[in-house]
Amino acid sequence: MRFFLVFLLCLTMSSVGMTQQGPLSLTQDQTTQQGKRPFISPVRVGTLEDITFDSVGILDVGNGGLTPDIWQQTDYDSVTLLLEQMPTRIESPALRRLAVQVLATSASAPQKIDQQSPWLAVLRIEKLLEMGEFAKFKKMLEAVPATMKNPKILRLQSISALLDQEYEKACIIIDNALRAEYDDIFWQKADVFCHLQDRDTAKARFKLGLLEEQGVELPATFMTLVEIMSGAPAAPDASLRQFGFLEYFMLKNANAQFSLSTLQPVLQDASPGIWKLLASTGNVDVQVRVRAAQLAEKYGLYSTDELKELYESVLISPQNLAGALDAMALGQDISPSYAVLYQALKNQRDQKETLEFIQKALNVGKLNGDYNQLARLFADEIIKIIPQPEHAWFATTAIHALYAANMSERSDAWQAILTQTALATGISSPPLQNIVNLENLSQLQVNGALGQLPVEKLGDLYLLTGYSEFLVDKKVRETMLGYSQLQLPVTPLFQQLNAAARNYKKGKTILLILQLVKQSGNRTHPVTESQIIKASLAADLKDTADTYLKESILDIMQ
Repeated sequence: MRFFLVFLLCLTMSSVGMTQQGPLSLTQDQTTQQGKRPFISPVRVGTLEDITFDSVGILDVGNGGLTPDIWQQTDYDSVTLLLEQMPTRIESPALRRLAVQVLATSASAPQKIDQQSPWLAVLRIEKLLEMGEFAKFKKMLEAVPATMKNPKILRLQSISALLDQEYEKACIIIDNALRAEYDDIFWQKADVFCHLQDRDTAKARFKLGLLEEQGVELPATFMTLVEIMSGAPAAPDASLRQFGFLEYFMLKNANAQFSLSTLQPVLQDASPGIWKLLASTGNVDVQVRVRAAQLAEKYGLYSTDELKELYESVLISPQNLAGALDAMALGQDISPSYAVLYQALKNQRDQKETLEFIQKALNVGKLNGDYNQLARLFADEIIKIIPQPEHAWFATTAIHALYAANMSERSDAWQAILTQTALATGISSPPLQNIVNLENLSQLQVNGALGQLPVEKLGDLYLLTGYSEFLVDKKVRETMLGYSQLQLPVTPLFQQLNAAARNYKKGKTILLILQLVKQSGNRTHPVTESQIIKASLAADLKDTADTYLKESILDIMQ
């Protein structure tokens, strides 16, 4: 019976796959004569329950997910390795959305040969938790078959209960895991937490003594939090590290106030999910909340409006507000972070002062790598201003900031002022040239301003004109191609990316793209952007490519 079910599953997948439209190839030599790529269904082993577990998901093509064949032709070990390496700090909204799609999509899992390999479903659910996608994390857990008693799933279920402040439920799960004698040290630590949460310090000390007799060495951060939960005051020089979700709930439920100096390593090293929680935690210093909220907003887990409200609630002295911008421009650390800049903006006396302040603040953001975030903070102030010819000096700043804030549709008036100025001045400055080129591509003169663009920008600009809705004269495009003969770097990662895209390994392509972004420090350089866009198109990820192209405009305009 089991063999028959597996046979039917493979047969069904094969019949569906034969209608799959092939991707746009990087080399134009990978499709069949009919323009379609044949579907090769992976051979499946194991029970039907195992297959259901590893294929679990809450998204499909009907509600924002990817196609069920995303792991087509990709081996299990490659998927698990790339998922383990997948970054959780993804600043680009387009790539972050793509990452969540691949984690939450229900899809036929590849063959799992080694039963000791990590479960694909567990890795995906863990990544959603680390990314701070708590709603999807909980729904994915709910979709797991009730009969699946995987210890890692139980661990995630206990954390889910803690997120819902259902401490009794979490401790029942933890107690059951201990009775099952799972050997993960997490359960021993969680058991101590439950006793401390019940105010049973003696029982917690007894359990710690047993662990010590067994030679178990517990992390210093955990032991520090045990002392604080037991009633000891938080040492002023304490520094917390190796901070996971269990440690967060110990901190949250400790009767102590935690300072910025104590949690500075956590803010630096923790996952985005921890930042999101710290941003609304009552027993941490306001500077911790502000910095955690700033990081959470940067990675899409906290709304800009929420960040503004938090910034406005911070008490800052007039002296700090007055010199904040100059101090930050000199590289000095102004606490609490950009809350000072946001409040200082409100103190500007007239329109010209406001625009000058925004321009200087955005320059500080460029130096600190926070330009897009400051652009989102200041976008509403920019929109309030009705541009006049005397504001032409600010036009490039305004357009660039509105693009960065994903509000390019509000930049038309500034573009009109810019175009008038550009025509009047002969398009003499590089920023003017770049923006006018992008906004008036069909009117470019082949040997005019276009030739002044840096060659590394032309690679992306050529892709932009070739694959987006912009209409460009054929002669102009050919000229641009001549300017943009870039030598793309050849590295093992690029080679894997191209191979995966050519062979329609969509899921592997996505994970390699995300790994590429991780290696680039989240801010990809122009050549990398070109490679990401090409690979996205080759794997039929056109929506991602289009969105990423629009984000790339920011780099082209600089």
